[in-house]
Amino acid sequence: MIGMGGVPYIEAVEGFFEVFQMERAVETERLKALSSALDALALAYTGGTDEALDERQWPEPPVLNSYEHMRAVAAKSFPSFGFYPVTTPDENFGQETTAGDAIDDLADIANDLEVVVWRWKSTSARDAEWHFRFGYVSHWGRHLRDLQSYVHYQLFER
Repeated sequence: MIGMGGVPYIEAVEGFFEVFQMERAVETERLKALSSALDALALAYTGGTDEALDERQWPEPPVLNSYEHMRAVAAKSFPSFGFYPVTTPDENFGQETTAGDAIDDLADIANDLEVVVWRWKSTSARDAEWHFRFGYVSHWGRHLRDLQSYVHYQLFER
C-alpha cells in the first residue's frame, strides 16, 4: 500500500484534491502544487503492487460529483487552462496529433480518484488500491501523463 518514497496512494490522492482548495493562492502557486500532486500520484502508482482485487462483494459507490461539477471546479482553479497538442506514437513509427484539454484531464482524474477515496472510506484499503491502480492503467494515467507535460510547459516554457 505504500509507494516508493513512503507515499501511500491515498495520501497522494488527497494531495491532488487539496490543490483545488487553494483558492487564495496565485495561479503559479497552484500550478506548482498541481505539478507536485501529479508527480505524487505517478509515484504512488509505480511504488505499488498489482495484488488481486479484494474478492469480497462490495457495493458500488453512489453517484458522487458529476463530470460537469468537477469540470467547473477545475476551470475555476485553473482559469488559464485550455487545449493543447498531444502526440501519440504508433507502431509504424508515425505519430498522431490530437488535442488534449487540460480541464477535461483534471475533471477525469478527479472523478476517478473520487471513487478511490469513497472505496477507501467505505470498503477496504485493498479494494481502493486496486481501483486506484486499475484506473491509472485504464483511464486516468494517460490524462495524468499528458497533463504533466502541459503543466511543465505552463510553469517553465511559456
